[in-house]
Amino acid sequence: MNNHQTAEFLQSVRFFQDLDDGQRHALAQKFKPISLLDGEELFREGNPGGDFYIITSGMIHLARWEDDNQTSIGTLGTGEFLGHEAYVRDSNHTETAVSVGQSTLLTLDIDQFDWMLEQHPEIEDDIKFLARSYQIGRQQAFKWLGADEIIHFIAKKHIYKLFYALVVPILMAVFGAAALIASIPNIAAFNYKVLAFIGTFSTVVGVLWTLWKWIDWGNDFYIVTNQRVIWLEKIILMYESRNETPLDAILSVNINTSYWQRLFRSGDVVVNTFTSKIIMRGVDHPEQLNKTIQDYWQRSQNHAEIEEQDARIRILRDRLGFDEKVESTGIPALPPEKEELSLFERLINRLSVRFEMDGTVTYRKHWYLLLRRIWIIPALMTPVGILIIGRLITFGSGTSFFGLAAPMDDLGYMIIALAAIIVASSPWWIYHIADWSNDVYQVDHKSIFDIDRKPLGKDISKSAPLEKILNMNVEQTFLQRILNFGTVLINIGEATFSFEGVHNPSMVQGEIFSRYYARKETLKREAAEGERKRMVNWISTYHDQIDGQKEVGDEPEFY
Repeated sequence: MNNHQTAEFLQSVRFFQDLDDGQRHALAQKFKPISLLDGEELFREGNPGGDFYIITSGMIHLARWEDDNQTSIGTLGTGEFLGHEAYVRDSNHTETAVSVGQSTLLTLDIDQFDWMLEQHPEIEDDIKFLARSYQIGRQQAFKWLGADEIIHFIAKKHIYKLFYALVVPILMAVFGAAALIASIPNIAAFNYKVLAFIGTFSTVVGVLWTLWKWIDWGNDFYIVTNQRVIWLEKIILMYESRNETPLDAILSVNINTSYWQRLFRSGDVVVNTFTSKIIMRGVDHPEQLNKTIQDYWQRSQNHAEIEEQDARIRILRDRLGFDEKVESTGIPALPPEKEELSLFERLINRLSVRFEMDGTVTYRKHWYLLLRRIWIIPALMTPVGILIIGRLITFGSGTSFFGLAAPMDDLGYMIIALAAIIVASSPWWIYHIADWSNDVYQVDHKSIFDIDRKPLGKDISKSAPLEKILNMNVEQTFLQRILNFGTVLINIGEATFSFEGVHNPSMVQGEIFSRYYARKETLKREAAEGERKRMVNWISTYHDQIDGQKEVGDEPEFY
């Protein structure tokens, strides 16, 4: 890659897009190309950092050792960069980078990297912000990330939003403290005792309110990965939500700012999809967030086009006989066998909040929601059961239980009463357990389903293709967060599927997103395969016609 080609390539990397041609050509002279073979290490975890790398072709896989186990972080591709985090933090590398296949990179050593940042402070700001994003991502350890999903950007609400939110609670605490101090010299008087009480109450509430606002501000994140855009919102003790959209569902990205937001370098980033939008309010560094979304949005489209082009060339060469063909065994692949479950396994599935069979994942509402329906009968049975157990313990001992004698007749009546309650309530129990068991949400490799079968009643079933999902949102109240259940809202066109009360909603959302992503990739491959076959058939037909004309000695005719 010569200097001109390097400068053109740098124009596609978001750090350098705002530079003019002269600046890019001057910077291109500093970069040196390196090549890696499949499996060759670029750097190892724990080695000194400092050099900066940009991938020009191929892929680099990142992994980290945790508790004697190597954990995959993800894979970086063309146009992505690495090494900057160790430089910014002035530390050793925190991961091992290995080439996947043959890869080429551009590199700056630590001295040249210093020179670049001195010449272009705006690039230094971007790189430092990106390094902070990676650090926050490691500290938070988001469990809902996919196996090969990498966080490339994390932003919080601007700190001015925190200061604005703290005005009232701080004033309340200051007022309370002032009232408390003023009441101390005359605390014996009734009026001053009231003032002291009001001051103490205001101070405590103001301090707790300030702490709550500060924690709440720190719990909101705006995230961009190589697969999706996410707004993660947590309101402590009340609510938790994760609103997200896949990159390929995005239509446009806009930045809206007011005068005060521009003054503080803040703004609202609006991500528009087909029928909805994600509004990220008060973002710190909104321009960087916008650039990152645009970059990975375009990258996902370019990656699909490159894959398509490679596949067309491969099929064309195979169809025209340029490459060696692999002979088929002629034995068709057998479909996977259906899972045969025992009676016990089927019973367990009827009572499980999540199970998977034949590739279909089934979710039920949390056990708490079932117990909330049927608690009244156990509540009525408990006192009777306690009396029966107590009388069995004291029977024949001459003592009494709760001041009552324990004649056998009374004990028999109690047992009969308990049995009557159980028998009389059994239809009610069976109905509610069956109703809970029949209210399920399912996800297979193609669709999502919301099924509600009322015992002896209506059967309502909704379904939608996975590829039509526009965005997903997780909602949890304080109690739901404690018990680890909540609602996953899935927007599909103008309809919304509500997976209400599911256990571990973040996991459910992650599983749905993984299947959505796999389905989209499958449909892309199928559509591309059909288009490629049509194209190759045309070219093959033309090729056969040319060969036929050559055999009879005639010149081909063109119209």
